Amino acid sequence: MINGRHRLPSGFGTIRNLGEGRRRPYAVHPPAVFYQTTEGEEKTGWKRPPAICYVASWDSGLKVLALFHAGMYKSGMEELVDGGTPIELPETKEILCDYCQQVLDDMEKIKNGEFLDKKKKDSEVPTFEEVYASFYEHKFGEHAQRKLSVAARRSTDSAYKRFKPFYKLTLDEITVDSLQEMVNQQADEGFSKTTLSRVVTLAHQIWKYAYPRGWCNKETGRYVEMPAAKEEEHHQDFTDEELKKLWEKKDDPVVKNILVMCYSGFRVNEYKAENFQINLDKGFFQGGFKTEAGRDRIVPIHSAIKDLVKDLDGSFFCGKGSGRFRFDMKDKLFELGIDGGERYHTPHSCRHTFSRLCESFSVNEADRKRMMGHSLRNDVTNGVYGHRTVRELTEQLEKIMTFSL
Repeated sequence: MINGRHRLPSGFGTIRNLGEGRRRPYAVHPPAVFYQTTEGEEKTGWKRPPAICYVASWDSGLKVLALFHAGMYKSGMEELVDGGTPIELPETKEILCDYCQQVLDDMEKIKNGEFLDKKKKDSEVPTFEEVYASFYEHKFGEHAQRKLSVAARRSTDSAYKRFKPFYKLTLDEITVDSLQEMVNQQADEGFSKTTLSRVVTLAHQIWKYAYPRGWCNKETGRYVEMPAAKEEEHHQDFTDEELKKLWEKKDDPVVKNILVMCYSGFRVNEYKAENFQINLDKGFFQGGFKTEAGRDRIVPIHSAIKDLVKDLDGSFFCGKGSGRFRFDMKDKLFELGIDGGERYHTPHSCRHTFSRLCESFSVNEADRKRMMGHSLRNDVTNGVYGHRTVRELTEQLEKIMTFSL
């Protein structure tokens, strides 16, 4: 019989006695999660999540954790395992008790080394790629907890490709050393901290998702650590002097695109997205897709670029893809003497320039966030009660002075 003196299996969770004087003195916590911080000195470690519930006995806590790992736990179910007043749930008290007793029996087997071997030989255990397919559907599918952006899907898929050597293996056939070596090798090859962070995060998520479903005996992936990696190179915005040089060549097709991007602030791929619209009559762009706050946002067309926008006729990047435009932009800026040596710009530099111009010419901060698609969730007044018309946004944007001839 497992009681309070026994240690729970690694990754199973925690049951804490909070002391006497409580009707339900035992706090039931799910498995600890691995965390990383990049503020100041980088720190890593394990953090205990908030309690699922509070129960009257240690054994009741064990039953709650068993239900949690089986994906059966629902808020209020502790009333059943504690022997209290039943609540309206599809499962009956008898079924739950039978299930919990089975879990207790299995945990005795784990202690004797029997249960792990049985699972390891199970031919039905899915491979890494099969687990990922199920995880992907869980995270992005029709019944996902929340709707995530296309960008989130792409970054997850990109991280998954780094695990190619493990596709055909089960999770228990993959060692933490092999995972860590894979991540370290990518760091040695010069991948950025952002890219490596996505790979490490996916490793944590895959094993966390698979463990309660019985697809692995230990959460190996959660022990992968973030290696030292090169810092991201920040995009350089265009200075006022560089903007003057661009305005001098505003008739050039490539420069025309650069200027429109600098005075509208969308991300490079948003200009050619299906939802991107140009309303010349009413004087605004509408589009954006990366974040909830940025979807279908409205940005007025600054008076200085109206003619440039009209000339583009919706054909951004000279009719080419954004990837090809990056090379055209690089060549043009080198030709104009704007880039060279350590000085360089990318299409995303235009978005940085838009933000700088708004700040330099005292555009209302909340409106700058609205036009850039940044969240206002921490600003209750502007986020909940702030409603801006196109005219009001235009008044703010027109504060920006241009450097055209």
